[in-house]
Amino acid sequence: MMNDEILIWVEESEWRGMLFESRSLGKHPDPFSTPSLLARSKELAEKRTQLRYPPRYYVLQKEFRNRLLEALDGVARGDMTDTVLARYLFKEYFEEAYALGLRSSGVGKSARSNRQILSAHDRAFIDNAVREEMSYFLRYAQKVQQEGKETPWRSMMYAKGLAGMYGAGRIAGLPQNALLWWTGPNDEHSCESCRYLHHNNPYTTLTLPTTPRAGHTRCLTNCRDVIVARAATDEEVSRVLDEGKTKIHHVAILDSLMANRKLKAPI
Repeated sequence: MMNDEILIWVEESEWRGMLFESRSLGKHPDPFSTPSLLARSKELAEKRTQLRYPPRYYVLQKEFRNRLLEALDGVARGDMTDTVLARYLFKEYFEEAYALGLRSSGVGKSARSNRQILSAHDRAFIDNAVREEMSYFLRYAQKVQQEGKETPWRSMMYAKGLAGMYGAGRIAGLPQNALLWWTGPNDEHSCESCRYLHHNNPYTTLTLPTTPRAGHTRCLTNCRDVIVARAATDEEVSRVLDEGKTKIHHVAILDSLMANRKLKAPI
């Protein structure tokens, strides 16, 4: 079955699983196989001719940026108490984006509120992300206060970071028998972090170290890539896990690439 607005589903013999990205995969009027859809999704991701997130995501991104700008206007006037408001904004919109990602994977579609679908683990993950983001935002707020003005592209950078939370929620809602591909142009404009992630495809839900625009790649929230997933057999998932490249291993590589901008990806 297929939802024309947000999800594309493929029914296989033993597992009914989801493939994404929403509109970035396009709309297919005829039945298709999983391999052909995966190839088509990569082609569309490279062309980037379609939206890669559901419409609600773009509403959240715009709202978040506008409200952040309001808080930063206060900071520019010398009122640092608006950074407290910013903390609440990060938490509110991170939760909204994460929950939207969960719903896109089929979790909690009937739930009326985010509180009903976010687990204690989800909330802990979001709280950690808020603390990390606020550590950067507070330094930026101090600069805004000193200079008396806000840099527009910085607020947009924070707003685009919601994509990382959306992606994290979406991955969290997938079953463990799914394989994930870090997919995109992978060209001369790709950062070393993304080149590394492309080279080490595929991943499982247990080994994927980050999501596009989460801020853990050198391109930060300007990442052009997407995650493509498909149903897999237990044997296929086991082969990836048996390679021994854990999430911790990948995170360590990404951290080293972020710390040393002259370092080349180990591919």
